[in-house]
Amino acid sequence: MTEQTQAGSRGKKAVRTAQKPRRTIRVPLAAALAAGALVTVSIGLLERHMLASPHPIPYFHLFFSDPFYMKAWLASAALVLAFGQLVTAAGMYGLLRISTRTRFYHIVHRWSGRVAIALTLPVAFNCLFDLGLNRMDMRIMIHAILGAFIYGIFVAKFLLIRVDRAPGWILPILGSALFSTVLGLWLTSAYWWFNLYGWHL
Repeated sequence: MTEQTQAGSRGKKAVRTAQKPRRTIRVPLAAALAAGALVTVSIGLLERHMLASPHPIPYFHLFFSDPFYMKAWLASAALVLAFGQLVTAAGMYGLLRISTRTRFYHIVHRWSGRVAIALTLPVAFNCLFDLGLNRMDMRIMIHAILGAFIYGIFVAKFLLIRVDRAPGWILPILGSALFSTVLGLWLTSAYWWFNLYGWHL
């Protein structure tokens, strides 16, 4: 076998080796995105069902004066934590000129995300089963669409964190999309409510 033939076979083998991990990454990547899309569509269908056939339940508002203020303040807390997610993610990617090996960013990022999503659950529950979608103006329509997307994006991001050698750009994009969704939800609900009725409990 000539040296040229050997070099050609080595080159083909290197291409096959490089392509193999790329193919294996595509499956969990597609599965994570499909799971996120499925969650988004499911919530959208649930919203549509509740609009067509509402099922009111006894509302709860914890220690707040009413469910609207509970929803507004919990959404505001989730937005603050989501902003913290941006800051800690910047630290983890080395954008704050601090060592990326610092575990502080990883711990704060992980737990602030978990708490932020947990805070949105009673908000979403009250939105669907108590407050409802009884008056579909533009603000409520945008709010409902964003409400369907938030958990789909979260599920996709949560699953992709566990994918080895995932593309480096995918998590920042999903994280930015998640923050933008939380911000949009806050602007179309809590901010609107506070401007209309005041900033109190």
